[in-house]
Amino acid sequence: MLVSDLDGTLLDHHDYSYAAALPALRRLQSLRIPLVLASSKTFEELLEYNRRLENPHPLIAENGALVAIPEGYFPDQLPGRQEQGYCLLSPAIGIAQIRRVLSSLRAEGFEFRAFGDMDVDEIRSHTGLNTASARLASYRRASEPLLWRGEGERKTDFIDALRMRGLRVLQGGRFLHVLGPSDKASALALLRRRFGYPRVVALGDSPNDLELLRAADHPVVVRRPDGSHFAKIGDTALYTQGVGPLGWNEAIQGLLDTLVE
Repeated sequence: MLVSDLDGTLLDHHDYSYAAALPALRRLQSLRIPLVLASSKTFEELLEYNRRLENPHPLIAENGALVAIPEGYFPDQLPGRQEQGYCLLSPAIGIAQIRRVLSSLRAEGFEFRAFGDMDVDEIRSHTGLNTASARLASYRRASEPLLWRGEGERKTDFIDALRMRGLRVLQGGRFLHVLGPSDKASALALLRRRFGYPRVVALGDSPNDLELLRAADHPVVVRRPDGSHFAKIGDTALYTQGVGPLGWNEAIQGLLDTLVE
């Protein structure tokens, strides 16, 4: 079972292309190895990538706050909301509650700009997405990305205030992500049980992938455009030479050579 972040990992950091990873993607499909996309992206965004990749497997959306399983994928489907051929498992804390907390903190003087404050054009300008993709990114269900606008020392106070209210904060490549008591690792644990505890390869490039990588049997830290790796995971981790999808392809091809064929 393979679980992968998208932005900066499977997708190029600048143009969101996965072309450099196509050889490994095709090999995974030929071997019938499940690829689970795990990202800060919304269900609607990930669904679009599943369609493009012809990838009929579950999704981990909004940094693990939402898990989507194709209808009929497992013999006994988990209870959840049915949408677009998927069963969406209910998040612990929904977007309405998160936005109420953020509104109260703004009233206390914290300065930030959240997705809920932005129209599609503004989301597009901050992300580099096209209009259609930016609209899909706005469909938040269980997490809120935001840009910090205040002083640096106030950012720590802001994060502490969110945690005191039962919320988590993850630092992504561009945004702070506010969500409930969920993460990619807990979502992976749920799916791993359903798959029958397979060996797991996980790939990521940023701090919000840390729990996911630590939960995997074979963690892969993908090199960033500046040449760095965001963290040292341990002796079992792989650190790619290539950046983004080029490194993704490099790692998966090497692991498949070693573990499968």
